[in-house]
Amino acid sequence: MSPEKIILSEKTHTVSDEIYDYAVSFDIDDSFVYAKFNPAEILVLQMYAWEGSEENFIETPLLAIQEDELVFCAVEEYLKTGTVKDAVELIPLTGKFLFRLKKEYDGGKHLICFYGYCLGGNPDYCMGLCINYPKEYEGTENERLLLKVLDEAAASYKEEPLTDDNDEDGSVGNPSDLSENSAEFFSEDDPSSDAEPTSESPNSEAYDNAVKNLMSGVRIYTRIINIIIVLVAACVLLFYFLAKSK
Repeated sequence: MSPEKIILSEKTHTVSDEIYDYAVSFDIDDSFVYAKFNPAEILVLQMYAWEGSEENFIETPLLAIQEDELVFCAVEEYLKTGTVKDAVELIPLTGKFLFRLKKEYDGGKHLICFYGYCLGGNPDYCMGLCINYPKEYEGTENERLLLKVLDEAAASYKEEPLTDDNDEDGSVGNPSDLSENSAEFFSEDDPSSDAEPTSESPNSEAYDNAVKNLMSGVRIYTRIINIIIVLVAACVLLFYFLAKSK
């Protein structure tokens, strides 16, 4: 059974973990605690007032870094089209996070609100800093408090590379920076639900251009090979007829 009332401690602790080749961290209210047991697609997990009982795991609000199918596909879709189908709320952002999205989850029994991003800026690692909660919280004080926890976690989110495969100074494009557009979402007020994707949203134009350039190079290379083959054949025939005429 889901908690009747969300009560925050107003004190925070820092959560840190390693995801692939990155050390990630964020701050979260002390009312959320570490939970060890979780599916593979949930990479970092904090449960609200959880006492370790699997019986109330499903109905307990949780904050997590996820890369499950819903989150991965939403980020991938946004990168290609600048929008996400069936979103209850979608707010485009600039900076580390691409958007803030709310969507129905688990067959409509729950809601998930998350900040979509690519770990280290790599589109192969489409992830979300998410909060999941029962749909009955929608429009209530409980939802407002949980979204406040999510926004504060996003504002404090950091990631650092564990390898030397990045920039010489070890940075990843200021991964923890959030744009001015997203600053309003780190207050206690919920963001407007009628925001539309901007024309500056990421798309697949760069990818398409790269493919076109590659195919153009292949065609040029093929033409050169064909010309060489024709010249070699002509030389062979010429030598054949000269030898025969002697």
